[in-house]
Amino acid sequence: MNSQSVDIQTYIYSGVVESFCLGTLSGLELDQFIYLLAEYPKLQDEVERVQATLGNSGEVNNRVFSRDLKKKILDSIKDLETSSIERQSVLDLIHPNSGLQFWEDKIKAIEPPAQIDGVFLSPLRQTDKIFQFAAWVEKFVDPEIHEDMIESFFILEGTCTCTVGDNTIDLVRGNFLEIPLHTSHSIQVTSPGGVKAILQRIYL
Repeated sequence: MNSQSVDIQTYIYSGVVESFCLGTLSGLELDQFIYLLAEYPKLQDEVERVQATLGNSGEVNNRVFSRDLKKKILDSIKDLETSSIERQSVLDLIHPNSGLQFWEDKIKAIEPPAQIDGVFLSPLRQTDKIFQFAAWVEKFVDPEIHEDMIESFFILEGTCTCTVGDNTIDLVRGNFLEIPLHTSHSIQVTSPGGVKAILQRIYL
């Protein structure tokens, strides 16, 4: 995700601002939100509007208005304004509001082999903490559990069913799924031509 690929109005309508103001965003979601605050004054205005609304209704989580949290957010925005490389690094993580066109353009030059033996991965980005791949899955991925990384998927083509713990989740084009730590998960492809996705692993 970059500043040109974000539909900020759709992002706002997703309810993420309310979640931020209520203190319910996860660590990764919160990081992404703070980075976007540095890019979009409209998002900052919406935060102020929602905070005022929630404050008037008495429903707001007091943590949102703590001086420490506000200072941390403002310091983070200030740092990002002078660190375009770091900002781009985080903004290019997949997330629930990722843009299909952005990721399709990013991997359009990558072609999988004619015959995929199970899973084919083409590296997009590898750092000490973040691994991203263009991934093609032919039929299935066996159950696995991750103890030291957050794994997530963004589906670009095809359909599949992901079993996460006791839950079964059907995924289609444009869907994002993040796998909780210490949780068994597997994938069963349900479309004839397999599945194409962005696979992301963030190591803790």
